Amino acid sequence: MSKKSKSKKKKKKLEELRNKKKSKLAKAKAKAKKAKKAKKARKDKKGKKKSRKKAAHLKASKPVAKPKKKKSKSKEQKSKATAASTVAAAETKAALPKTGSVGSEDTSLRQKIRDLFSYRQIPWMLEISSIVDHGEFTDKLMALQEKIYDLDHYLETNWKLTDRGLRTHWTAMRKALAAFGVPQNKMAEMLRQIERYQSHEVSLRTEKSPTRFSMRHLYYYKSCDVRLMRALIYQADPLLAKILRPADWNEFDLITEVNDDIADLQEDTALLNGNRLLFDVHEQGKAHANKSFRSFIREIELKNAARFRDRKSSEARHLKQCTTAAIRDTRALLTTALKGISAADVATAKIIEARTGE
Repeated sequence: MSKKSKSKKKKKKLEELRNKKKSKLAKAKAKAKKAKKAKKARKDKKGKKKSRKKAAHLKASKPVAKPKKKKSKSKEQKSKATAASTVAAAETKAALPKTGSVGSEDTSLRQKIRDLFSYRQIPWMLEISSIVDHGEFTDKLMALQEKIYDLDHYLETNWKLTDRGLRTHWTAMRKALAAFGVPQNKMAEMLRQIERYQSHEVSLRTEKSPTRFSMRHLYYYKSCDVRLMRALIYQADPLLAKILRPADWNEFDLITEVNDDIADLQEDTALLNGNRLLFDVHEQGKAHANKSFRSFIREIELKNAARFRDRKSSEARHLKQCTTAAIRDTRALLTTALKGISAADVATAKIIEARTGE
């Protein structure tokens, strides 16, 4: 055999040995891997068994758990709930009797004021302020609102007004306002809008109709009492304006005041009251009144959406939701009120008869 053949044979044998060795090594690795996997499976099984045993022991020895407390609602959930409740608040307010015999001991009047404040979000406004004693502050607001209602009652129940009669109510209002620390030289400014509202009501006796004013102008002054309450809260906590500006309340105060006129339509036929809806129906008819009120409600709706479009705070969202709920409620209330009143009811309304001398 030549050297070349021998070399080839040797090389081939070495290659076979290497391949055999590789094959044995691969088999050994596979076997070891399999054994490791089996060991792990046994260990896992044993561990699970132990865990189940431990869990059963713990369950048996564990005392009876106390029922979990409900999580408090988030600000946003509270806002939604309050906004949804404005409809119910409006219905409660509408069902209340008109101010009768007024006085500090009149519990029905005080309840009427509480419902007014609740519907107009006064308690919530105090909550987000830094005013410490809400109870004391609310009592002072209620005392002032009582005096404003006294004046309103005098205007609604007396065709002939006297300077003395008006002066008595204004003295009482100034005294109630003094409790907030308002100096004498500032009182005229703070009560100016109430004075303007009074002039509107007095002018009914000179055959001037409330329809001569734009709805925005009229309802701005009709909401003078509530806006005075807000002004006093902002005076007590100027930093509140960083959370909600005074102007942010404009649409809410307008729509809730419109709601008042609509809710009181039937009742106001027995009073000397400048109810705009009553005068609109009397002068132009139901169809025109319906159209003009719906147009104004839509105007409020658009301004409300624009005002809060880019406002992200929970307070801004809350106020927007409350306004939206009041808008929805007022539209429904308008339909009901106009269906429930007849031309005869309007023609024989006390204010209409007094103005025509019948």
